[in-house]
Amino acid sequence: MAPLPGQDFIDPARVLTGGLAVISVEPVPDTSPAPFAIKPLVDMDIEDLSGHALQAMGNNAASAPIGMATVAPMTAM
Repeated sequence: MAPLPGQDFIDPARVLTGGLAVISVEPVPDTSPAPFAIKPLVDMDIEDLSGHALQAMGNNAASAPIGMATVAPMTAM
């Protein structure tokens, strides 16, 4: 079992406390190693939690881009 929540996804293991945690939405295919611009969950300071304790994250969904799509009827050829 990993000492910190989510630590089992990090190889090689690193100490993450005091850092920034971001859950991002990634495109497919993802051709960039950088996190994608849409980041709905952010934690500005990772706390030292033990066991399977939950790490609270802030809802950053309001910063996501928004838009609207419309469908126009096709004309006969």
